[in-house]
Amino acid sequence: MKAVFIVLALALTGCFTTENKPIAKEEFYDMDGMLKDLMDNCAKHQFSVKKSAMVNGHSEEKIIEKADSTFWKRELSLLFEADLNKPINVGAYTIHHDLSDSSSNLRFDQYLKKNNYQGVQWENIYYLSTPAEIRKIAYERLENNSLFISKRRVHLWINRYGDDLLIDSLKVIGSSKMIGQDSLNYKITSKVIH
Repeated sequence: MKAVFIVLALALTGCFTTENKPIAKEEFYDMDGMLKDLMDNCAKHQFSVKKSAMVNGHSEEKIIEKADSTFWKRELSLLFEADLNKPINVGAYTIHHDLSDSSSNLRFDQYLKKNNYQGVQWENIYYLSTPAEIRKIAYERLENNSLFISKRRVHLWINRYGDDLLIDSLKVIGSSKMIGQDSLNYKITSKVIH
């Protein structure tokens, strides 16, 4: 009886452990930090920006002189919403690191949504040899519900000027449709005049 008790005690203590095992954490790009640095750098230089928009075939163009931090915060808001570092995204994306871009000398990390029905469907972070030398961000976002469908692609091009990473251009191409209304197709481009 005593031997059975000892065997049970040993078996049960083997089932429970006090060892803290780390949980694997997905590695998403620090979009928020990088965008804040870009905003600060661009606001510091106060470049002019040529902005053009085409909505359902009608176009408009204007120059924004001395773009400040308020302008850049508004301009980059779509990219802040594409930051994947949120608890809801844990396990939601398949991640591929250090891929080769066939159309340039860039490498990229790719994040592919596992279920393609809402939110950021894919996101690519392009860089030279390391992600610290980022050159482009591209993503596609889909919103779909019983009243509304919206799809947009966003491309942000970045380059190094001296010690600073700065925005070269931003392009947003999309469409949206509400039930009972015509589709809205748009293309918005912002080019920084360095």
